[in-house]
Amino acid sequence: MSSERRRTVPRLLIAVLAVLVAVGLVAGTWAVARTIQSPAQRDAAAAPPSAAPVTTTVALGDLSDEITAMASVTSAHTLTVPLSLASSGRSVVTRTPVRAGEALSAGAAALWVNGRPVLALPGTFPAYRDLVQGDAGDDVAQLQRALIALGYSLTDDGQFGPVTADALSRLYRSLGCTAATVTRTSPTTPDQGSAAGTDSAAGSARGEDAGAASAPDGTGTQPGGTGGQSAGQAAQQTTLGALPMSEVVYIPALDTSSHTLAAVPAEGTVLSADTAVLTLASGQPQVVAEVPATVADALAPGATAMTTRDGQTITLRLRELNERPVDTSHQVAPGQQGVYTPAATWDLVFDQVDGEPLSATTGTPDTLLTIQRTVTLTDVLLVPKRAITQGLTENTGSVLRQEPDGSYTTVAVTVLGCVGGTCALDPGGEVAQGDELRIDGA
Repeated sequence: MSSERRRTVPRLLIAVLAVLVAVGLVAGTWAVARTIQSPAQRDAAAAPPSAAPVTTTVALGDLSDEITAMASVTSAHTLTVPLSLASSGRSVVTRTPVRAGEALSAGAAALWVNGRPVLALPGTFPAYRDLVQGDAGDDVAQLQRALIALGYSLTDDGQFGPVTADALSRLYRSLGCTAATVTRTSPTTPDQGSAAGTDSAAGSARGEDAGAASAPDGTGTQPGGTGGQSAGQAAQQTTLGALPMSEVVYIPALDTSSHTLAAVPAEGTVLSADTAVLTLASGQPQVVAEVPATVADALAPGATAMTTRDGQTITLRLRELNERPVDTSHQVAPGQQGVYTPAATWDLVFDQVDGEPLSATTGTPDTLLTIQRTVTLTDVLLVPKRAITQGLTENTGSVLRQEPDGSYTTVAVTVLGCVGGTCALDPGGEVAQGDELRIDGA
């Protein structure tokens, strides 16, 4: 038994060694295989993993194409009216009862010059002479029509008689002052009366001794007596109503439409031919924005805009687009250094649709507008533009919709419009809010 045991032990050791050698060979082969790769194996190992599909979720909302621009609120019509200067001495603005931006009414004093009011009256042509009681002409008739429009009772017969003088005097008194007058001195005989003229027939024309219209404060001249009277004659002085041309400014349609004083000389201004002007504005205020041609090209009359004043949202509608003249005064010949080509710009003119009426400003762009370049699409499906494959027409296309099992189905869609990288789809199609669309172009 002992000899058999001795023979069994070596056999077991040999078997164990054989197993160990086999395991070592297998492990070595595997290690060599891990370190030595074929070109195909190396390319396969270096290749990136397959990308997972990229999707986006369909949303429900509004699609709008809006821009912002600064605008100014101006009057639809402006009118520049010249003022007449005093016949002698300087013309100095001493009072401005109506400020720029305020309404100017017929019969009011537009301003005071040399302590005298300048009457704002309705009329179609400016004053061209000082009027004195006894004068006749178209300018007298214009004065009479202005007084009639203010409610005074008289006839526009073109004759400056006592009725016209009385109405003019009452207008001055309503402003807190007295009317200008002219004193005439004329010889009379005991049997000779005097006439200051009537409104139906003018009195005698101005005599050689007629002085300039005189204001109660002494402005102007009043003639003195005439010396060298012949026997049987006595000097008679007559005080006549007058309207110096420097005390009136005629403004078309002042009695029938609202006018705003847009600009008036400041108090203390010494008036000259350049500064003796009033600027008036009339008509419904309009909103004007200057924009580049690229913006104007995308707009058409009827487009809407929004602005806010004093916490109130106001809707505006585009009435017209006007191209501004291009200033080429600084342009130089092509090829020269410093070539300057001005960019074309357009004025967008908007009318107010609702809200409290806007007030015209000084013309400085101080109003922020939000302008809709296209009509806002409401309650539409919003998707990225790259999710859509263009169809045969501009408004058709298709998308890849993810199904519950993870697969994708091509679905036809109707494209209502695109702004930037976002498009609006017709919500009445097969695509619905919450669907997942593939956007990686696969």
